Amino acid sequence: KEVRELSDGEINQQIAFIDQRVSFFDTTIRHNLAYMCPNATEEQIAEAVEAAGLTEDIAGFDDGLNRRIGVGGSKLSGGQRQRLALARMFLTDKPIIILDEPTTGLDQGLSFKIMKKLKELAKTKNVLLVTHNPTEIALADRILVIHGGKIVADGEAQELVKTSVFLQTAMTEQDVVSKRKLFVAHCAEAA
Repeated sequence: KEVRELSDGEINQQIAFIDQRVSFFDTTIRHNLAYMCPNATEEQIAEAVEAAGLTEDIAGFDDGLNRRIGVGGSKLSGGQRQRLALARMFLTDKPIIILDEPTTGLDQGLSFKIMKKLKELAKTKNVLLVTHNPTEIALADRILVIHGGKIVADGEAQELVKTSVFLQTAMTEQDVVSKRKLFVAHCAEAA
């Protein structure tokens, strides 16, 4: 369907979006996950939690998925809130995924785990990542540099690092190669 023929509601039903400031309910982890997918099975919840790198954290809570997280997730660390938001997104089945700085506050191992899952999702979905993170930029399949509301560069990291002033301030060609090698090594080690 031509996108201009769709209502805002129809478009929004196709999008899973994670902002930098995610809202959570003052209830349990399970309820916050099920909110996005009320019919999720225990297996689907476990897979989403694992994909987000939250399994060990939840196992460490006395009440597991039934842990109350406080207003806005105040009883969780920033990284745990970020991963809970990602797990919630992994439970949805939307064709368009938009993430704003999804690995902020995560260590490199968790960031790579999330990026691996996002690359898998990108095989069947449109995954749009808004980021300033050089590693995420290096791992992206396609980069759009936006300045002043306009696309000023479009391409792959290896190409754009030579031509885009923005990317040149963030990384070199060798940085791109190094970050990709680290990612591949991490994925091989985790397998």
